[in-house]
Amino acid sequence: MSEVIPIGSDHAGFEMKERVKAERVRGEAVRGVLPCGTGLGMPDANVLMLPAPFLSDEASLTILRAWLDTGFAGGRHTRRVAKIDQEAG
Repeated sequence: MSEVIPIGSDHAGFEMKERVKAERVRGEAVRGVLPCGTGLGMPDANVLMLPAPFLSDEASLTILRAWLDTGFAGGRHTRRVAKIDQEAG
């Protein structure tokens, strides 16, 4: 099954959101992309935060592709991700 990747944005990331929509695929959503003004997010929470004002289209797509192709590294965030998974049911 293909993967659905929801894409949202704040006002600063709206234009980038429109440009990266073409990179998404269809299926069950387990990850998301959020172009925004700061790029601050939670490590390994399955949401890629992209600081739209600071990235070119090329750089944002390079980061997006690397994120899609890279698995969870584990390490110090393993407990946090397990807690998120447990609370999500």
